[in-house]
Amino acid sequence: MQKTTKPRPAENATPRVRARGEATNSTGGTVPNLCSQSTTIVNPAAIALLTSLIAGSTADQAAIAALPEPWHSLVERVAKANGRGYLPTLKAALSSWPNAEAVLKAVLAVNPKAPVGRPAGITILSARDILTRAWPEPVWAVPQLLPVGLSVLAGRPKLGKSWLALQVACAVATGGMVFGQRVQRGRVLYLALEDPPRRLQGRMRAQGWPSDADAEFLCIGEFANAIGNLAAGGAGRLAELIAAEHYRLVVVDTLSRAISTDQNDSTAVTQALTPVQEMAHKCEACVLLVDHHRKPGLASSADLVADIMGATAKGAMADVIWGLYRERGKVEALLAVTGRDVEEHELALQWDVLTGCWQCLGEAGQVRRDTQKARVLKAIAELTAIGEVATTTRIAQQANMNRGNVSRTVAELIAMGKVRKGKKIGREVPYLCTAPQGVA
Repeated sequence: MQKTTKPRPAENATPRVRARGEATNSTGGTVPNLCSQSTTIVNPAAIALLTSLIAGSTADQAAIAALPEPWHSLVERVAKANGRGYLPTLKAALSSWPNAEAVLKAVLAVNPKAPVGRPAGITILSARDILTRAWPEPVWAVPQLLPVGLSVLAGRPKLGKSWLALQVACAVATGGMVFGQRVQRGRVLYLALEDPPRRLQGRMRAQGWPSDADAEFLCIGEFANAIGNLAAGGAGRLAELIAAEHYRLVVVDTLSRAISTDQNDSTAVTQALTPVQEMAHKCEACVLLVDHHRKPGLASSADLVADIMGATAKGAMADVIWGLYRERGKVEALLAVTGRDVEEHELALQWDVLTGCWQCLGEAGQVRRDTQKARVLKAIAELTAIGEVATTTRIAQQANMNRGNVSRTVAELIAMGKVRKGKKIGREVPYLCTAPQGVA
């Protein structure tokens, strides 16, 4: 019988014993791995299991159990991710391994089309999360009018925007009232970029500011050194200041003085204001930007976004927009409000020169209707007093109103019991006041 001889190892070669879990190659040799606690050699069996998991296959518990350490612990940790973020889990587990990059390359090399997984640190909500989670209610600087985030107060020059912004700031800094709404007290930063301290003092005294109001100010000339152009790093510094000081309200009066860039450039404006808006939401602060309207606006044709001077991006990215509309020389004004968390509505305001504040008369539509009713009642009383018949046509002439508006208003007054119909004269119906107190 012929004797078979085994090949002799090369001289000076150190014989090695195949360890647990180590595979053999096609020639009967062994494939190196980490069976001896080393993390300098890639384990093919572990790589195959990791690739299978990332591709969506079910974990092979028996195969995982057969792996040597530290591969067994590594693969088991990844398998416990249960289909959510296998690759991010693997990356986190390899953070202390000297050959982490080689392991990742080996995993992806086996199946380069395998899903790469979601990058670590990204939180994405499911439809179930959105629909079933109890989300907190919005935080308000002024209830139902001014929530946290980025807001714009715009209007034509010299019509009372700064007075209104200062009025709101006083209410927040003292826990006062705005248009009949109680405001929670909070810290205020007021950037008065068009006003010196002397002018600001006069306005604050007129509005009755107490000396212990929780407010801080930067006046004209100080902004450039303290914060700087919002489009050139200033937005980041302002955001840091909001986070550090925990302001509830920050007023920027005006935006044009705070941002030195082409305000018709939507990209530049968005980039400049995004850091401030993000920090405002994160810190539950309201940043109110005082800005200008591009043209004289009337309430009946107001477009709160389009009316803002410059790029529409300012209005588009704002969480809330206030538009102040007023005819120059008149004490009445209209404040139109729209936003993501507020109902679109209009408030009728009246300037009070004694207090330096805007007084709210109520919802503009209701105030308008009440005013029309008063004008119609007065016209009927005046016509009756001089012996004329108060028909729709004569009432419209006397009250200087549209005939259609008179007809609608008279119908409302009849329903309220303040006006009654007289005996028809030809094609016209005369109207009479039911009581003298109907005259406004």
